[in-house]
Amino acid sequence: MKQIMTCLILCTALLGCRSSRSVIEITCKPEFEYEPRPDLIVTTRDGERADASAQFLIVSQNSQRYRIPWGTPPVSRGPVTLSKHQTYTFTLDQTGEMVRSVIQEDKLIYEAQD
Repeated sequence: MKQIMTCLILCTALLGCRSSRSVIEITCKPEFEYEPRPDLIVTTRDGERADASAQFLIVSQNSQRYRIPWGTPPVSRGPVTLSKHQTYTFTLDQTGEMVRSVIQEDKLIYEAQD
């Protein structure tokens, strides 16, 4: 028995422990929050200075609420454009800090690259 346990421990150490990743799935209409980014200077095509902000995606269902970084307008609106009037299914990583995928009307519209 001791030899089997030693072998299992050694195999785990050499190959790495693989466990299934649990995810969080929430179906909702997205909300957005913005924070000013005075440290970021943005110039429009017309040469005008534009205010930049950090954009956060808010997904919530029942008592679950997650605030996830989602672009820096006007530079980027996030990895995929979302409408606050549309319902999506968001799959988040187990910490709720990253969107793994977004489904709209049974169609995958965003999937994070590993």
